[in-house]
Amino acid sequence: MPEHLSSSPELRDAIFRYYSSLGPSKSRLDHICSYLESKHSIDDVSMFSAVRVLVGWHIEWNDDAAHRIRELAIQIEKEDRHNLVGSVWLNAKYAEDGQLRNFINYNTSRWLSSSFLARQVVATLPRLRRMQKLCTEIERKVSDRGLSGAASVLRNLDNIRLAEKFDGRDILYFKHGNAADKTFPLHKFLICLEVLQSENFGSEEKSKLKRFLLENVKDPIYKMFFATL
Repeated sequence: MPEHLSSSPELRDAIFRYYSSLGPSKSRLDHICSYLESKHSIDDVSMFSAVRVLVGWHIEWNDDAAHRIRELAIQIEKEDRHNLVGSVWLNAKYAEDGQLRNFINYNTSRWLSSSFLARQVVATLPRLRRMQKLCTEIERKVSDRGLSGAASVLRNLDNIRLAEKFDGRDILYFKHGNAADKTFPLHKFLICLEVLQSENFGSEEKSKLKRFLLENVKDPIYKMFFATL
């Protein structure tokens, strides 16, 4: 299988879907990391597919696999041939708060130069709400650079934080597709963090959402974050 990742581009998407369905193992993780770190990984499409597998897998925070993925995020961040978004997604799930902060600060010039990257970066701010000064600085940089797409993401996050209760569509959003499905999307995880950290939502509303998430979401890392709020 690993040789096909290197030599058969037409099979990569199928291999990554297969690995996603099988779930994590040391050998499969090694295959994906080796591919992403190799000279054969040069296109964004296969990089995104590989990273989605790693983000979608259910791995414990302190597992060796999680540490390996953190190392991978650092490695591909250094590679000019890689779009930085792969590291953004991996860090959004697996990085410590301080590591995510350092990653964003170190790569400021890179993500500010791309509307797409800027949107991905600001979408991770729910992970960093305890660092309010950092969040404010990121918002200022986005405004100064005139990045309308990222500014729109920031407005949406503001609207979530300023809301005081859920309406029917919000509840459907959180439960759509059933949170107990094999994968709970990264973007939905980040939005749930934003809600649970909001000072405007009533405690009863947040408690209901938190209880639903803890009972239904299967990803241990997402559950770890939800449990602390």
